[in-house]
Amino acid sequence: MHQSQLQEGHPLHILLTEHDTILRYAADFKSKLESAKQNNDDINIDELKDVFEHIKESESHYLREENVLFPTIEKHGIQGPTTVMWAEHEQIREIKKAVRGLFELVNEMDSATLIEKLGMKARELSYILDSHFAKENQILFNMAYQHFTPEEWEATRAEFDEIGYWEVVPEGVKSKSDGGESTISDDMIELPTGKMSPTELNAILNKLPVDITFVDAKDEVRYFSETENPIFVRTVAAIGTNVRNCHPPKSLHLVEQILKDFKAGKRDTAEFWIQFGPRYVYIRYFPVRDNSGNYLGTIEVTQDVSGIQKLEGERRLLSEEDNTSAQY
Repeated sequence: MHQSQLQEGHPLHILLTEHDTILRYAADFKSKLESAKQNNDDINIDELKDVFEHIKESESHYLREENVLFPTIEKHGIQGPTTVMWAEHEQIREIKKAVRGLFELVNEMDSATLIEKLGMKARELSYILDSHFAKENQILFNMAYQHFTPEEWEATRAEFDEIGYWEVVPEGVKSKSDGGESTISDDMIELPTGKMSPTELNAILNKLPVDITFVDAKDEVRYFSETENPIFVRTVAAIGTNVRNCHPPKSLHLVEQILKDFKAGKRDTAEFWIQFGPRYVYIRYFPVRDNSGNYLGTIEVTQDVSGIQKLEGERRLLSEEDNTSAQY
């Protein structure tokens, strides 16, 4: 698959162009380190960091593939290649993480050692990027090109636009708001403790200070809330796919164990907490059952608890910071 086969703005054209751009930065990063080593030059840390920053910021490229392209391919019964590609994405992330760690040790390591260690990671990164992108260009993208319908390509591009781009920004980028509001039936939903319209229910779920995802009894993703600042990328392309295909291969054993325990009634919750950039994220899973105890699915609740961790003492009154004009 090559850009010349595609119109500009086509999702595959965007990904192929990004491949070329990422490879250029990776080659430049490796070249600068090799030159410093061969000439016994002092390393220019700021220059190296600048080049690597471009590579580091290419994360949206992988997120668009994992959350839009991969699940759509999998809906056509193709799963093996996407699993391999996602595993390689994790390898790429690990190498980038190692490079960031070396940069943090710049004041604790002599120049020659730093150049050697960075050079090793640069060579490793270039090798895996070359191999990985070649497989995507020649195999994965061709599979998508052969199987996707025009409607799927249109939906893929819309989801790409919503996640956002890196340095290669195509023309005509739209957000969800550009397409207008989706149509929701306003027939009232009767519940044991009251009733509300689907519009009201949707607004309530999206307003909660947590991200919610529901996986049904067949392990298929059925729903996710659309909060203002979601913690993890979630896309409509994942709806209807097996939840196992929505996680990196290295965490599949955890997903399998949680679902197995929930279905067997051995567990009523599973929880994790991680540092995710500036956010401290609390992730909880709960089995959902009907009144007879039959398993209906699993709900994932993800919350940024950074602010909650900082709470001290008590607060019983509103303050000016609440920015509310309500009168009671």
